Amino acid sequence: MAAVAYRYAVRGAVPAAVMDEIRRAHILREQITRLYMEADRRIAELHAAQPGVAEAQDAARQAAGEAGHLREQIQARKAAGRTRRPDPELASRLAVAREAASEARAALKAVKDAARRGLAGQEKAIRAAAYAGIRDLYAQAVSGQLYRDSP
Repeated sequence: MAAVAYRYAVRGAVPAAVMDEIRRAHILREQITRLYMEADRRIAELHAAQPGVAEAQDAARQAAGEAGHLREQIQARKAAGRTRRPDPELASRLAVAREAASEARAALKAVKDAARRGLAGQEKAIRAAAYAGIRDLYAQAVSGQLYRDSP
């Protein structure tokens, strides 16, 4: 996950109340992100436990890795040879590998879609629990309880 840093230009000292609000907003955002990530992890585990999903994920990962490896080989040969034209043999292997990766992704999507139809109720329950947790976090933030244990 990418980190985003914000920088604000302020002349003079930043008031303590402003810094406190920024710290509180940061704590709240971290907690909300943690709840979302936990829900996503639980749903991914739920899907991976379904028959065929783990195998399809492995096949897609392997096909994508092979295509990436061939792409790196082509780039290395182009750099070593100081040419813009790829090696025709490697280029044809890359095209085949890309097609295989595309087919593997499509197969994974089909397997996941079939599994998702059977798991819709469980997914909905996991998301509902996450949203309930977020509502509780907002209630704690408004009352100030969320920040009592933080520095």
